[in-house]
Amino acid sequence: MKRLLLFTLSLLAAISAEAAQVKLLSPDTAQTYAVGWVVDHLFTWNARTGQFGAEVWFSARSATKSRDEEVFRFTFPEVKFDATNQTFYGVSETTQRVPIAQLRKSWLGQTIVPTPGTSVLIANEHGKVRLVLTANSELQQRGAFAPVWVERSDAWVFQNLLRDAAHAN
Repeated sequence: MKRLLLFTLSLLAAISAEAAQVKLLSPDTAQTYAVGWVVDHLFTWNARTGQFGAEVWFSARSATKSRDEEVFRFTFPEVKFDATNQTFYGVSETTQRVPIAQLRKSWLGQTIVPTPGTSVLIANEHGKVRLVLTANSELQQRGAFAPVWVERSDAWVFQNLLRDAAHAN
């Protein structure tokens, strides 16, 4: 039993040592309604400029209009594209390439599909919106799939997660 426990702990340590994480804070900020909600979102790629990003559609009801929709664009300059593998990746603190998404052909042309273990936090504090992109190679190796787009609307996000992501850059 003791040997099994030691083996399990050493295996977990080896997996953790190989795992790499990328946490990127978009330098862009958007201002929307404090009571707005996310309607849609997608990853974007501008091949001409080499810019990876995300678009987020917000909707809100206002006093003057029945419904108001806004589209905001956020960039992630740290994300690079590997044309050979059609993969977008970030570089971890240990200089490992961590896949974030793949460019795939679809009936509409091309689609950017997030890899397992990739998630985007849409942080909205009283209408001030920021995005944090996270990818984890350990989750990718296991085939686990984290929630891809998560919307949070509270001060705790701004005080903790966004600060941590800013320090990681």
